[in-house]
Amino acid sequence: MNPAFDRILNHLELPSEDCLPQSQAAEFYYRRGLRHEFLGMIQGAIENYNFAILQDPTHANAYFKRGLLFKSINKISEALRDLSKAADLYFEQMNCENYRKTKLVLETF
Repeated sequence: MNPAFDRILNHLELPSEDCLPQSQAAEFYYRRGLRHEFLGMIQGAIENYNFAILQDPTHANAYFKRGLLFKSINKISEALRDLSKAADLYFEQMNCENYRKTKLVLETF
């Protein structure tokens, strides 16, 4: 493999739970999911979005991104569930822009 790619993969390793303050864990895992997704590591991205949601069940962005990934791999019921949850959370959080964006994605089903 490529040494630069190896360094990137080393940064993707999950830390122990003791290393993360509870208040930052959800965002940490969400951002790690984004990095996995960028590198085309779909299952790793989904797992990190799962961790983000476990740490903060109101993390709308994690539901949204996981829903898009489920849609991309044809897990339609999971995608609809996550995207609907993201829309509900965006609405509750008064995030109108992301609410509208999520509703547009839901209309594509």
